[in-house]
Amino acid sequence: MSPLRNPAIIRRLYPILIGAVVIPIPAIAGPPLSIDDPGILEVSQLEATISITATYGNEEEIYEIAALDVAYGIAENLQVFAVYPFFYMDPHNEPVESGFESMELGFKWRFYNSLYFQVAIAPNYAFNPDSSSSWFGIAGNYESVTLPVQLEYSVSKWTLNMELGYSVVKDDPDELSYGVALRHL
Repeated sequence: MSPLRNPAIIRRLYPILIGAVVIPIPAIAGPPLSIDDPGILEVSQLEATISITATYGNEEEIYEIAALDVAYGIAENLQVFAVYPFFYMDPHNEPVESGFESMELGFKWRFYNSLYFQVAIAPNYAFNPDSSSSWFGIAGNYESVTLPVQLEYSVSKWTLNMELGYSVVKDDPDELSYGVALRHL
């Protein structure tokens, strides 16, 4: 029996998974979730995602709109992607700010695929091509290279997705990001 199908091992993972979901940590990610799955598009298949993320607090309202979130399958188990979100921030009692955030360009390569388990890497480069956003202090002069590892484990109607990434950030400390998502069909 595979160790990932052993109920005793899965029960031992529950505290780790609950801790990963409950403990807050900053993460770099794109809509609609803060993590991605290792799934790959078919060759020549195009995917476009449109999403809106809204945050409302006592001091401000923030809306993030995926102005561009596309992926294209270029080979079996390989796709390229681009994400270029636009945001609108309304700090209460201050002027409204809006502009493009950092663009992400990268690829995703799924190097392991079985009936229950998938693993992929999705290296990407994030940068701010819109200098006006930097000048107004909206997006900053942000540059990073990120290497996330994406995992998916499926059993029956349940699917568990996990992502762990490390980012090298220009002129700032490096960042570690992670996320977990559980889906029931």
